[in-house]
Amino acid sequence: QKTLKSLRYKANTSIEEQGINTLYLTFGMLKWKEQPESSQIFSSPIILVPVRLLIESITSPYRLTLHDDEIVINPTLAHKLDNDFGISVPEFDSAHDSPEEYMERLFSKIWSVERSVHFANLSFLKINMYKDLERNEEKLNDNGVISAIVGEQSTIQQIPDELNNFDHDKQVRPIDTFQVVDADSSQQDAILLSKKGASFVLQGPPGTGKSQ
Repeated sequence: QKTLKSLRYKANTSIEEQGINTLYLTFGMLKWKEQPESSQIFSSPIILVPVRLLIESITSPYRLTLHDDEIVINPTLAHKLDNDFGISVPEFDSAHDSPEEYMERLFSKIWSVERSVHFANLSFLKINMYKDLERNEEKLNDNGVISAIVGEQSTIQQIPDELNNFDHDKQVRPIDTFQVVDADSSQQDAILLSKKGASFVLQGPPGTGKSQ
């Protein structure tokens, strides 16, 4: 009961805070190694069936039902096998494949599959971010800020001289200052740099109006 309550709480929290379901029944466990001579064996779930854990009252039993999301192959595992080992994992067709039939097909590509079922919360946010970085590699390489972070000093754009020590009182009429709330001179500097497209770090202790 305690374990089920914890699983349900974590799953509901993920849906409420991030809008994603993380509760799965997993079918099949792949046993694999980073290197053939390695003694460390990893276990990774293969088929992921999204589910919901329901309970009507404290005295009622828990009920396990299918979630609306599609049945998928572990995306992190599939990416790992393809990227590091050149193994293309076949797709799972929930309309025609049973877990057992899929395991048989998988054996032709991978040799060590344990037939087991597990119930767990699994999140794939990191692999989604990883794939996002892969898809946008060219854009990242062309980004001056990213280049500066990795050590390309030549890409760092200096703040134009005319914006350094900018005198807002003399150079901007109050009637031309369109702001939602009042701002002091340091906040005005940040607004000015933003409007000019300059890259900068906004730094200050709590209570100095960074969020404003």
